[in-house]
Amino acid sequence: MCALFAFSHLHCQEITKIIIVRHGEKALDDPKDPSLSEQGKQRALRLAELLKEEKIDLAFATPFKRTIHTITPLCEVHKVTINNYDARQPQEFKSVIQNNKGKTILIAGHSNTIPNLVNMLIGEDKFPEIDESDFGKLFILHILEEKVVGLTLLNY
Repeated sequence: MCALFAFSHLHCQEITKIIIVRHGEKALDDPKDPSLSEQGKQRALRLAELLKEEKIDLAFATPFKRTIHTITPLCEVHKVTINNYDARQPQEFKSVIQNNKGKTILIAGHSNTIPNLVNMLIGEDKFPEIDESDFGKLFILHILEEKVVGLTLLNY
């Protein structure tokens, strides 16, 4: 079932929901591709609990353990496969969104890539890089006709 947004002068339109999250806390096991620490694993479980009622249609993570493992518990609940993406190519999400109108798309990224993605989607330079010590940012964007009509920033 698609999300709907109605105006009195328009027919019902499909809203696309984009949920963008930074990976959880990193372990010290591998400097190039660290796993989640115990705290990061707990944060991943909180994310799954927080969003368990959301219908997740598609999921994307950069090809690193910390981003994949942050959304794995949530994706397991919704039986959604995690697709890899290149965080240096945020514009690729424009076509993903265009081809998946009315769906909910989950994206896991990094402190220095998430703000770029959100800023690109909203069309303004509003969000700076996330502080390296801040792992709890969750952006929820609602997109109608390729325009962001709602933006929520949560700390979880």
